[in-house]
Amino acid sequence: MKEDIKRYIIETYMSGEGDLRYDQQLFETGILNSIAFLKLLGYIESTHGITLQIGDFTIDSGTIDGIVAVAEKKALGWLSMNFQLSPEHLESQKSAFQFAQT
Repeated sequence: MKEDIKRYIIETYMSGEGDLRYDQQLFETGILNSIAFLKLLGYIESTHGITLQIGDFTIDSGTIDGIVAVAEKKALGWLSMNFQLSPEHLESQKSAFQFAQT
């Protein structure tokens, strides 16, 4: 998921040029604005099936790493609610989930 989001941002908001670090602040550097961020959330939902809302994020999650962390947390929460999995089971399966999302 991380590489996919990076590629999407570079192609959509950076004219397909340049590089982007996973820990780079996307708002402070002007790469994303609020409209672009909402479009990115829509992209994540359509390609990865994870519904994210603006309220899921804090100022600290304005990086690719931060966005992916919120998405993974949201997806694991959905699995927990829908399949009644314990937090311990979810934690043990986290690496398998991360692998499946790449």
